[in-house]
Amino acid sequence: MLKWVVLFFTLVTALCGLVWFEYDVKGALRSLHTPNADCSGLADQDKCDKNSECTWCKSAAVPSKCYQKSDAGKLPPGVFKCDSELQDACESLADQDKCDASSECTWCKSAAVPSKCYKKSDAKKLPSGVFKCDETKLEIKLK
Repeated sequence: MLKWVVLFFTLVTALCGLVWFEYDVKGALRSLHTPNADCSGLADQDKCDKNSECTWCKSAAVPSKCYQKSDAGKLPPGVFKCDSELQDACESLADQDKCDASSECTWCKSAAVPSKCYKKSDAKKLPSGVFKCDETKLEIKLK
């Protein structure tokens, strides 16, 4: 009986996290400014990336699109992959120890996507019901 109760609460927690995550993604997309005509008019990835003010962003949730770099930085990093360097150096750290050794980065695990290194500021925006980040664990232990 206890196993079923634990399983039930685990599933409810995960589902709540995913619902919040979906809401957060939609909210982030709505909060973006309408892309500058110079970027939004670029329907081709190569043309987009050649413009120094623009970057091409891909997502499984919405069609790929050209965004202003300033707007691309506001997109949820767990959902969007942008060509620009704005997605930070933390993503290049594929090893958990190297990631956690960086003062700017933290390693995050999820059952929904592969584990990877995120900027701490981006990790704070990830839904806690879906992602478990090392920096978050440290903050909880310190309190």
